[in-house]
Amino acid sequence: MRTSPLRRGAALTSAGAVILAAFAGAAPVQAAPTAKAAVTENLVCVGHMTVTLATPVTYTPTQDTFKVTGEVDDCMSPSGANPHIARGTFTMTGSGLLSCTQQETYKLVQNFTWYNAQGTKLGETRVSASGMGKGDPAHHEMLNINRGIADTDSTRFAGQEVVADFAPKAAVGSCDEGKNNLTGSIQVSIHPA
Repeated sequence: MRTSPLRRGAALTSAGAVILAAFAGAAPVQAAPTAKAAVTENLVCVGHMTVTLATPVTYTPTQDTFKVTGEVDDCMSPSGANPHIARGTFTMTGSGLLSCTQQETYKLVQNFTWYNAQGTKLGETRVSASGMGKGDPAHHEMLNINRGIADTDSTRFAGQEVVADFAPKAAVGSCDEGKNNLTGSIQVSIHPA
């Protein structure tokens, strides 16, 4: 196959430019640096939960205790490390200064039990966590975020960070008289600490 003089000239010009740049002390052309890879979650699940308070929460910040129960049933493993976990159940117990509108801070213990699609238990995770939350009763919004490191004796995810975001959507009562039995959605993310 014959190369046209025009193509040969273009190839020589390109080669000459590279050689000239090298002699001129220019650094060779390199690919642009890539951004550092984001932390990939070992497990992400979404589901539903119910919060029961010892004393219904009002506008006035009050020291209170609570229990959360629920299930996450849409689990996936972006890292590929836990492809067999399909769902989980959980309980959380804690206490803190709680209010309908002011920023809350609390401590809690979370216990997760993990299952595959056939219902076989795959392990448990226990987390001592800290949390915070804030509500906006006028818009019927509330968000709570808690995070902690899984205990070393957990049979699943020991030493990994567990983040739970839950957003109660409905409750019995109002902030004027006291809210209780809050229900809503939850997302749990687990990744290397």
